[in-house]
Amino acid sequence: MAKTTKTIVETTRFSKAAGMARKGTLAYLGLYVSAYDAVKPLFAKTEGVFADMVVKGEAIETQTRGVVAIAGVKAGEMATKVREALPLPAANDRLVAAKSAKPSSKIASKKKTTAKKTAVKTKTIKTVKAA
Repeated sequence: MAKTTKTIVETTRFSKAAGMARKGTLAYLGLYVSAYDAVKPLFAKTEGVFADMVVKGEAIETQTRGVVAIAGVKAGEMATKVREALPLPAANDRLVAAKSAKPSSKIASKKKTTAKKTAVKTKTIKTVKAA
């Protein structure tokens, strides 16, 4: 008889907890519905405003595309003028000049001393393979 009473009490507690959880969930859902009902008139007003903003945005977009196209053309024209004004790079002339120029004795001696100082000793280390 003790087991039956305990089972009935546990079942009753579970039923009460489930009922409270259900009511809490329904109250939460009711809160969302009432909040939506309160804001619904604002949504109706903003739909028209949103559509107007989209139309204005599209108009600005078309104007901007025109300006960007014009700017691209002008930039191309300016680049062409700059290229025409500058002399062509004479890479071969610079290479020939560099080969024919002899370094002064001070520069050559500095290069030799730096080369001596920067010499690095290497050491070979044997490694053992792990099994």
